[in-house]
Amino acid sequence: MTGLRPALRRVTLSAAVPYGFTLATWGSGAVAVAEMGAPGTVDVLLFVAGAIAAFVCLELVAHGGPRVGHPGPTPEHVWTYAHLVSAGGAVAVTAGLVKVPLGAGDWLLAGASGCGVYLLATAAALAAARPRDGGPRL
Repeated sequence: MTGLRPALRRVTLSAAVPYGFTLATWGSGAVAVAEMGAPGTVDVLLFVAGAIAAFVCLELVAHGGPRVGHPGPTPEHVWTYAHLVSAGGAVAVTAGLVKVPLGAGDWLLAGASGCGVYLLATAAALAAARPRDGGPRL
């Protein structure tokens, strides 16, 4: 687990940059909830899947599609950055944890589990990804 701590450091440092993206995603979800009603867990996972699909498509556009010898990210890193496991895992773990009634503590637990699972799963995926140049990077 020696690679997990440096990877977690990089993940937490980089988490400050996409703050606006987080606000846009949360705002989009809030508007969807206001118009369509409260989603179930499957609906939330579909929302996450839509975001993942948009990211992967734009990643391919940004790098001109997959090419052999292309200096862009490795396939392992593209899937790590798509956050299939980290975002989906955060939603799934939080969905299970909020079933324990804690009153106002439910919101604290939801925020902590969503953030914690996402950061740890992303760091673990980066640590496990086959490094191209000596180590995972963001």
